[in-house]
Amino acid sequence: MAHLLLRLLLLCSLVPGWLAVARAAPILDLTAGQTRAPLAAVTTFAVDARGEATAAAMFADADAGRFQPVPADNATFGFVDGAYWSMRA
Repeated sequence: MAHLLLRLLLLCSLVPGWLAVARAAPILDLTAGQTRAPLAAVTTFAVDARGEATAAAMFADADAGRFQPVPADNATFGFVDGAYWSMRA
């Protein structure tokens, strides 16, 4: 019985975190037969001008809010000497 109560308490302590993630993350709804999806509302990007950043560094940049929203009207970025990184918002 004590194990069950402990598990229930642990589960309840995780709910606020789940709710925060659910509120913070935009949702991309997909339907059967859909051939296009607007990604601007759910995607952010950053440019690594030298192309030397690690994934860990870019995840840290994303967590710190240093990624920019993808332009809604034109997501054609062109060529750069570095690298583009994108994250789901």
